[in-house]
Amino acid sequence: MARMVTLCTFTDRIQAEHLRSILEAEGIPAWVNADDVGGWRPDYAIGMGWVKLQVAEEHVDAAMRRLREAESAGDETDEGEE
Repeated sequence: MARMVTLCTFTDRIQAEHLRSILEAEGIPAWVNADDVGGWRPDYAIGMGWVKLQVAEEHVDAAMRRLREAESAGDETDEGEE
């Protein structure tokens, strides 16, 4: 089994799921790891170690590169709206 690496942590599942979908659209398998009772108790995730976006170790470089691209695109969009 591949070693899982945490790329980012979040205070809620929504942000993590959004980034997971970006990675998976690029063919990078990703998982959201949260002890939040399947989303029913988001307050549990904070007390139990946050919500984690994880990928297999072999995909870390590609995943980080894609997340940086997504962040850059988001920053440019925000600046254009002002």
